[in-house]
Amino acid sequence: MFRSFAAVLAVVAVSMQMGCGDGGAVRPCPGCSVSPAVVSVFPADGALNAPITTAVTVNFSCSVDPVSVTDTTVRLMAGETLVPTIATVEGARVTLTPKSSLANTTLYTGYVSVSVKSVAGAPLVRPYSWSFTTESISPPPPPPPLFTLDATRQIVNVATDEGGNVFVYGYFGSPVPDIFVAKFGADGTFGWLKEVVTPDIDWPQGGIVAQGGRVFVQRYRQATGGSGLTHVIVDAFASADGAPLWSTEVDAGSMPGGITLDAAGNVYATNSHDTVKLDSTGAIVGRTTFGGSANLFALGGLFVAGVQYVDATNLIDRYLTRSDASLVPTWTEWRRDTFEQDAIVLAYSVNDALVFVAEDSYVATPTSVTFQPYVSAYKLSGGGTTDTLAWTKSLSGGRLTAAAFAGSALYVTQDGVAPNLVKLDVSGNVTWTVPVSKGSLGLAVYNTSVFIATGGNGLSVYDAGTGAKIQ
Repeated sequence: MFRSFAAVLAVVAVSMQMGCGDGGAVRPCPGCSVSPAVVSVFPADGALNAPITTAVTVNFSCSVDPVSVTDTTVRLMAGETLVPTIATVEGARVTLTPKSSLANTTLYTGYVSVSVKSVAGAPLVRPYSWSFTTESISPPPPPPPLFTLDATRQIVNVATDEGGNVFVYGYFGSPVPDIFVAKFGADGTFGWLKEVVTPDIDWPQGGIVAQGGRVFVQRYRQATGGSGLTHVIVDAFASADGAPLWSTEVDAGSMPGGITLDAAGNVYATNSHDTVKLDSTGAIVGRTTFGGSANLFALGGLFVAGVQYVDATNLIDRYLTRSDASLVPTWTEWRRDTFEQDAIVLAYSVNDALVFVAEDSYVATPTSVTFQPYVSAYKLSGGGTTDTLAWTKSLSGGRLTAAAFAGSALYVTQDGVAPNLVKLDVSGNVTWTVPVSKGSLGLAVYNTSVFIATGGNGLSVYDAGTGAKIQ
């Protein structure tokens, strides 16, 4: 009799282990003789944005017989199409794992038939179905910003080389700034960044030019605290990897201006005192005083646009000078307007026949400054010994900050109350004007792209043909 009682206890224990469950947790249910029912599902009925990698689960009120779970008794459908799944039975839980990811933005329906039975053989009370919708297609992550550095960098100038590589020049650090030069590929991907760090204040006020595998920038240095003389310095870097090549001080007590190269690889740099010529090693090999020269560019000749005090009333006039490679002037053109001062922004040569000058005339009072920006074109003749004013075009908008000639068109930027990018043809007709970010400083053009340095950590890029903003 003892053995019979023990056997009964064993049967009861087994029966309890195969009892009912709720969400997979088995609970006593003697023999699961009562028909099971669906108590919950996942994803829930009517759920939206279900992950496409989700597994489908059905929780019953009682442990189910694994043999009764087939791809027809518990199934997932997309419309009339059966979704291939792998079924797993764990007590009172059935899991359907799709063999591949579900489709985006699709309605799926789960079905459980009455053929599903409890471990005691009791069939499902009634068939069950529910539906859910998967998530929509996620938009691709935004591409990394092109022509952009970290937020600690402030880009103030830009240049391109013969291969379309883009070089930027700027500063970082406060209150004692230092300069940096960085390279981007033609596709906007980052190449390298080099810093020039000194105990003094270094400021990227001068120009930048990239040509022949080298990059040149001009800056000024001043003792910390802003006291003492400023020192104008030209730095050279290798275009390929940014390796420093040389650094030469070209003047003291002045401010840097433009920088350019000739066909032989010599470097010409202007400052508010003079124009300096350096050879490929950075040695100074020539110097000439053009007054207060501001910007220069060389294409077959050296062109310098500058400002200079000319009389006792401190009226400032503009002049444009052409010289040969030995810095011997071949002609100088002067101009005075009815405005009190005349400040040069840029001069450029095209095929040694046309020179464009973008400049601002302005009247300064104790309470305001009135600008009148305009662009002039000068036709050279006699081998560059004489020039004739071809046209002058007045522009509306803010003061002129930079200009570049490319593809038989002139591009100029304006800052101030109406910052713009303006495209003109060689006859002085405005092709289009588009608004740009306030603070537009440097400008470069290569093929179909116009690059503008706006003082932030990235470049603004525009389509050279249409003016549409690309970035």
